[in-house]
This record gives sequence, C-alpha cells and structure tokens, in this order.
Amino acid sequence: MQVNCAHSYWHRLRGLLGRPAPKAGSALEIAPCHSVHTFFMAYAIDAVFVDRDGQVVKVAEHLRPWRLCGARGARVVYEFAAGQVGELGIQVGDRCDTV
Repeated sequence: MQVNCAHSYWHRLRGLLGRPAPKAGSALEIAPCHSVHTFFMAYAIDAVFVDRDGQVVKVAEHLRPWRLCGARGARVVYEFAAGQVGELGIQVGDRCDTV
C-alpha cells in the first residue's frame, strides 16, 4: 500500500482537489483531521477515520462529490479510491499501524 501524506496546512486544505482519483493500492493520509469534504471533486472516494490510538472509528464508502463527512474522535483520515475500502475489508474497530 502506497500512502501519500498531507500533514501541512496547505496540503491538508488541498487534499485530492484537482488531482486524479487515487489508484488502487494507494491512499492519502490527512493528519490532523477529523472531517473531509468532496466539494469541487469529480469523483467519489472512500474515507477511513482513525483515532489517536490507531483504531478505525468510522468508514465512509463511496462518498460522492459535494458531501461532508466527519467522525468524532478521529485524528487521521485516509482517502482511497471509491470501492477500495470494501476490497481491503477495512471495518470500524480495526487497528491501523501507520498512525
């Protein structure tokens, strides 16, 4: 899995805006972050919200353009291509070692 990081203010602000959809096997890590939006995006994404302890607290699949999504207690969000989270089998309660 290739994970690109968006940790600075400007990289977090931009996220995937103006970029092609993530490829299978890659994700964008946004930290610190507890909510995402898909305003102005041309494609859907999957988002995985992870808390400080590395536990998945919410999974949002096929988040279409012009939507908001967040999770109380999240510290990191991973954005994937739509459908990727289901293929990877990521579920609430899973542990994430890359936080």
